[in-house]
Amino acid sequence: MKNTDLDLEIKGLRVPERDPRFWEDFEDRVLKELRTTPANHTPPEPMLQRLAWGFGVALACVVLSISTGQSGLPKRLYHAVVKHEHALSESVRQFPGHVCALMQDEHGMWKVMEDQQ
Repeated sequence: MKNTDLDLEIKGLRVPERDPRFWEDFEDRVLKELRTTPANHTPPEPMLQRLAWGFGVALACVVLSISTGQSGLPKRLYHAVVKHEHALSESVRQFPGHVCALMQDEHGMWKVMEDQQ
């Protein structure tokens, strides 16, 4: 719907008739409602906030310690690749598209080659 269509639609609506007294008392009624309606918002208890923060910090420490403890494997792989970089690059140059995986065991770094048919 375009803005012009919307404007025409709004202008075509009929405003309900109200008694002049309704508009005179309107402000007082609204203010009375605002003053008598209690706020439903209650602030959280400080103990609950401390518990939530403590749980968040503990969870962050656990995640950090797990990620730090697991980081040994990528470091070993990185060092193995750096150590055998020349041999690996030669294999990739000699057989482009055939080296599909690199493996390391106690005997060293291995290249897994793939036949392309």
